[in-house]
Amino acid sequence: MSDAPDDAGTSAKQGSPSGGALPADVYAQICTNIRATDDISFKLLGFVPVVSGAAIAFLVGSKTANFALVTFVSLFAAIVTLGFFRWELRNVQTCRWLRRLAEGMDHRVQPNPPTFLWLPIGKKEAETMVYWSTIAAWLVLPGVLSKRWTEGLVRTAVQILAFLAAALLLSRLAERARRDPKKKNEPPETGADAAVPATTQR
Repeated sequence: MSDAPDDAGTSAKQGSPSGGALPADVYAQICTNIRATDDISFKLLGFVPVVSGAAIAFLVGSKTANFALVTFVSLFAAIVTLGFFRWELRNVQTCRWLRRLAEGMDHRVQPNPPTFLWLPIGKKEAETMVYWSTIAAWLVLPGVLSKRWTEGLVRTAVQILAFLAAALLLSRLAERARRDPKKKNEPPETGADAAVPATTQR
């Protein structure tokens, strides 16, 4: 970066809310954080489908894998993939918030997201397709390995119901943890503080 005049730097520092960082430095840091969130998303988008595809191919080609093992592995992998997806949704929210901050500082026209069949496909939509396709592949795996199609439908239905029940339980536990995050760290009331209610002084 080129050296700015002293009077310009002083006025910029006085105009900033914190009196410290320059707007250009703040904008550069925001762009760095956006690239960091995108880098994490791209790595997971490559890791989750590739590992899942390799594991599914191994189970399909294995002659020793029984129904119980395939059911356990596929249900576990589907729940783990759902966890990655839920974490990625938070990552998408952070990225969008950072982009809005950057757009507020840089008023140039932003490019439109790519489209598919006249529908905009952004970061969230692409990740939704990849993660839910991976989850669906894991859930139908026990049914695909069945010898009869009726047995396969029943196994797939049972697998989906078990996945939904586990996902609902995990979401309830997460919601309860978010609802009262401070109660675990608050000491119980003892002695006079617990017995005497707070009153206003006259």
